[in-house]
Order: sequence, then structure tokens, then C-alpha cells
Amino acid sequence: VNGQYLIGNLLETSQVTSQLNYYKEFIFSDPQPTEPIDEELAKFNALFGELGSWYNKALDYEYTTPTETMNWEIFSGAFREESNQISDSEISELKSMYPDDVEAIENLHITRLPVERINQVLTQLFGITLADMDDSLVSGLPYLERTDCYYLLGGGSAGAMEFNAVAVECMDDGSVRVYYTADWESTVRCVTLMPHGDGYRILSNGRIE
Repeated sequence: VNGQYLIGNLLETSQVTSQLNYYKEFIFSDPQPTEPIDEELAKFNALFGELGSWYNKALDYEYTTPTETMNWEIFSGAFREESNQISDSEISELKSMYPDDVEAIENLHITRLPVERINQVLTQLFGITLADMDDSLVSGLPYLERTDCYYLLGGGSAGAMEFNAVAVECMDDGSVRVYYTADWESTVRCVTLMPHGDGYRILSNGRIE
């Protein structure tokens, strides 16, 4: 129902309830969780809760719109597994094009980020491509035109976290706000989604301050 919140059992914890009640006056005096509510929360836990999945990784940083910022390390682990080993010719070309980064190129692990694959993931998660993002977001990444790939120097695989959905809000514009906690903190966060086909695209993500 638009404008209503589906309250899960996790809201019985005093700290989470207090935070949500302070920021959003939606907590009913007697939520009476029902099976459909539990199923709704379970649906989003399944979407975002798979450790290391693209949707899980996309919650590792905050944004009011996905075109404003990008944590490229969310791609590093999976792309490292997908990509073939960086060739000697690529390393030589990177050294010649980026002389200030020679030491990093020689000593750090390099992950190949194919533009085509980046666009596939961005479209799946956010409904955007690199063309929709500001050039400054990729200006710090080495790029080879010959391979049509960006290269990430070093870095690990970000975004592997426990996701616990605690409430869902259906908005009048058709979007859905999912309130959740992460494993390393009790602060409540909110990811806003827009239904698309059989799934969802992410509109924003951040803590409730």
C-alpha cells in the first residue's frame, strides 16, 4: 500500500526502533507482523543479501544518484575472476601512457575493467551506462583504447556485507524504499529502488543521518 511501511521483527530492537521512529514517523503502535510482511522483507534480503553479489556490492558506498559517484572497487573482485591475466603488452602500454604510475603498475595487482562489461553491470544495477556519468568519475583510471578497458591498480573486492532488511516503504511514484542494517554497524540505511521488469534498479543508497 502506498505510503505504508511493512514492519519486520527486527524493529523490536530498541536502538533500530528508536532511530527509525526519530527520523520517520511510521512505526505503528502495534505492527503485528504478518506472513506477507515477512515475505516482503525476505525478498529484499535475498536480492541484497548474497555476499559478493552485484547488488550486495552496490550498497558499499553512498549516493543520492548513481551518476554522481562510483566506487570502482565494487568491480574489482568479480572482474578479476572474469578477466584474463593482464598481458605483458598491456603492462608495457600502461607504463608508457602513465609514467607517473609505473611503480604502481609494476608492483600492484591490476584488474582489467572492460567498458562493455562495466556498462552491462551499470545497466543491470542502475539503468545507466558510462555515457551517463561525469567524465571525472573515470579520469583517474588508466584506459587503453586498443582494448577498450579501464584498469584498476590494486584494491580489493568491496561490498561483502550482511544485509538485514527491517522495513519497506512503497512510494506514490512507484519507487520502493528498503530500510536495512549492515553487519558492521547498527545505523539504519535506506536503499531506494525502482521496479524494472522482474527486478529492481537502484536509485540511491545511504545512511539515515
